[in-house]
Parts: sequence; structure tokens; C-alpha cells
Amino acid sequence: MGGHVFVVRGDVRKLRCDARLVPAYENNTPKQIWFLDDESKLRMKQADESWESSSKRVRPLGASERGPALWVAKVGLDSATTLTRAMEGVSEFLQRAAADLQGTKPVSERCKPLIALHVVATGQHNWGAHKGDAIVALLDVLDAFVVEREVDVAIVAGEEETYAALQVTRSMRHGDVSTGLESALHEVARGLAAHARHGNLTALVGAGLSMNAGLPNWSGLLRGVAQGVNLRGPEPTEDLVRYASWVEQIMGPRAFRAAIAARCCAARHALGHALLASMPIREFVTLNYDQLLEDAADAAGSPFEVIPHGRVGAGRRWLLKLHGSVDRLDDIVITERDYERFDDWRSAFRGVVEAQLVTRHMLFVGFGMADPNVGRVLDSVARATRRDDGGRDAPVGTLLHFDAIAEHEKRRYPLSFVRVGEHENGIGPRARQVEILLDDVARLAEDGTHHLLDRRFDGLHPTEVAVRKQVADFLTALHVAHPDSRLRREVMGHLRPLMGGDPELTRLLKSK
Repeated sequence: MGGHVFVVRGDVRKLRCDARLVPAYENNTPKQIWFLDDESKLRMKQADESWESSSKRVRPLGASERGPALWVAKVGLDSATTLTRAMEGVSEFLQRAAADLQGTKPVSERCKPLIALHVVATGQHNWGAHKGDAIVALLDVLDAFVVEREVDVAIVAGEEETYAALQVTRSMRHGDVSTGLESALHEVARGLAAHARHGNLTALVGAGLSMNAGLPNWSGLLRGVAQGVNLRGPEPTEDLVRYASWVEQIMGPRAFRAAIAARCCAARHALGHALLASMPIREFVTLNYDQLLEDAADAAGSPFEVIPHGRVGAGRRWLLKLHGSVDRLDDIVITERDYERFDDWRSAFRGVVEAQLVTRHMLFVGFGMADPNVGRVLDSVARATRRDDGGRDAPVGTLLHFDAIAEHEKRRYPLSFVRVGEHENGIGPRARQVEILLDDVARLAEDGTHHLLDRRFDGLHPTEVAVRKQVADFLTALHVAHPDSRLRREVMGHLRPLMGGDPELTRLLKSK
């Protein structure tokens, strides 16, 4: 089957993966900015003479605890390294990293290893003046690689315009929906992308999304806490809310909640978090206590206002943490007493979720049907949306699930139930299908306009270059002739989303 190329916005260092490229120039030690704190010692690993003499392009650095294997590759462009030569370094890194991972258990917790890299050769001192050419060259290398290997690759773009250019280029190459996505999900991807493009998509995120970051599901979380104090784990059919109440009674509230929080922390977020954070979704709800979705949004340059920890400013992106957070132990909802208090304590927030379901289309990811609060919300919305004839209009949301759901459950809630990976064996391949689905939704939702006036991407749209030049010349002339004009500033402001990081046009924006 081969692998898949994913594209996300973010910080490549903070994505949970199995191997990662660290860039370097000829004969240079890689810069500290490419390492997290727990990887700093790896940076100083001595190179042998063949590296110093430039005969080697790639060398391994090893891995920190629970971190990816790091590989230094000479991909920085200078007098000794052309774009073609840099891409040879990328190709060698991919082949050697994949060979090294073969037969090992993925650190990423995925069914296939994940290799991550930034958008190579597009930095200010590299091929930054010709980013479009570098993007095409990079995608050529990666597309060829994943055809041959059972390995996935994630490209992590730091800038909005680079992310947009990558997505547009992928769509021009591959057309509609990815061949790696099972055919039954193609229409689902297109529909969700349409909602996202029109600002109509919201998301509810459950514990399943955090499992690829090394965190447990609800049952596993409680089992780990209990076993830490020599208590039995929950039975397969046991009511987890009652079980949590029993464990808390024995351990005491503070110790119990501290143990819960300790098991809900991770240094790196999963691919699924990065994919969701990269989408044009402004409103999120999560039942998770962890902060991985917040971390992914921060890395993507589009952070959340977190409810209920603060008020949301106009036009700001927000995340409602319905069941509390690891940084506020008293807010965690997990026991019978917590759920009983919920109506008095957080009933207004349940109303927010109901409003999202009525006014938006909600995507449920990593979520089962066991949570009683969400069940009550869905029951309320089901009553509100039922027509006089007993029927319903279009579903208010899409729930992605792995296991079969009873027909009476499907009839109960006004959702579109989408079974993912029905013909796959095991949770891992099914979870990967969810990731590919989210990747397609993100790609198809991207309008691809964030770089159209950015001359660094001319290589991607040769037929648009003449128009881009005319618009840029017009804006420059307008600035020179009317620097104090309010109308000029309004025109520049409206066109700002198309400018990307074009150095000349952004200079005009900054000047008074």
C-alpha cells in the first residue's frame, strides 16, 4: 500500500514522530533552535572525518527518552549546496531513517512509522526567494518515497503562506481525495471540507485523539492510576464513573486528581492534534484533560482562548474544556459527584455545545458514546431538531467511529455515523484512516489564497505571475503617491491576506 504524505502547520520539534530531520550547512553543527530541551545533548554528538570532509550528507544523532530519532542532514543552501543537492540529502535521510525504523515499535504509537521534516530549503538564507520551486522539489522527493515504503511522512510548515502553497500544490497534483483513503470516506472528506471552508465546522475531541501521543483512553487512565496504588483495574463492562468514584474514595481527592493529571501529560502532540489545529476551525470542544490540542494550536500560530479559564475576545479562536484540565485539578470531571455537580457548576457550558450543534456542523473525533454529559446534550438537540412529522433535517454533526453502533443509538441522535476502517484489522490502521481523512479535509478546506501576491511562490502559479506583478506595482505606486490616504490603507488591509510574507509588500504595510 505504501505510505502517505501529511501536511500540517506547526513546529516540527513538537510533533510526536519516529524520526526527524535536523538541518545543517556544510561542515556546520546544527543550530540549537532545532532541538527541544530534552534533546540538547544530542546536538553535540561528534561527527567523524567523513562528515567534515563533506563525503557524508546524513548522520544519526540518536534519540532522547520517548523522543524521535534525530538525523542531521546537509540541506542548507550555500555556495557548496544547490537545491538539487539539498533534495539528495532529504532523500538519503528518508531512506536511512526508514531502514533504521524497520522492525522496531514506533515511538509515535502508530501502525506505521512517522517521519517528520520542516519545509526544507525555504528559509530566509536558503531558497526563500524561490519557495515555490523548493516546495515542488520537496514534494517530488516525498511522493516518490512513500510509494516505495510502508512509512508515512509529515511536512510541518511554520508559515501560513507556506502551508497554503503546499496544500494547493498537493491538490494540483493529486486532484480530489487521496488514494490512501478508503473509497467510502471520499464523500465524507469533501463534505467536511466544504463545511470548514465556509466557517461552518466545529469539532468535539475525545481521548482517542491523544492515544497516538502516548496517553491512555479513559479506561486505561483509571487502570493506571489504580494500579499505581495497588488497586484492581476496572472490569471490561464496569461503569467507569462509579469506578472512578471508588478509586477516589480510597486515594483521597487530591492524590487521585494529581495522579490523573500526571498521566495526562506529554511533551509532544500527535499528528491528529496538528491536523485539527491546522484547519480553519475556530470553535473546539474537548472532553480531554490534557493540553495537547492547545500545544498544537500554539505551534500552528493560531492559539486558543480556553474556556472556562477566560473570556473570549471578538473573532478569537476558542477551546471549551468541558471536563476540566490538568492545570486545574479541582475542575476535573470524572467521578459521580463531579457529574452530579456539573448541572450547577457548568450547565452554561453544556449550553454552548448545544448551540454549536444547532448552528454549526460538529465533527466528533476520538470520541465514544459513553460520556453521560454529551449524551444529555445530544438528547436535548435531538428533541429540538425533531420535526412535527417525527423526522429530522440534515444531521447536525458527523461522528467518526471504529466499532459498530447499534441501530437504536443511530436513530436516537441527529448525527451522521461514519464507520472508519471497517475493513482494516486493528485499531492502528483504523486510526491512520482517520488521520488521512483529516489530512484530506484540511487540504480541501484550504482556499490557497494566502500566497498569491507573494513573489516567492511565483514558481507555483506561472500563469498568475503577470497579474501578481500588476497588482504589486499598483500597490507600490499607490503607496508612493498617497502615503497618508485612508482609502489606500483600506485597500492594503483587504489585500493583506493574499500577501503572505512578500518582503516588499509587507514593508509597505509597516511604513506610515
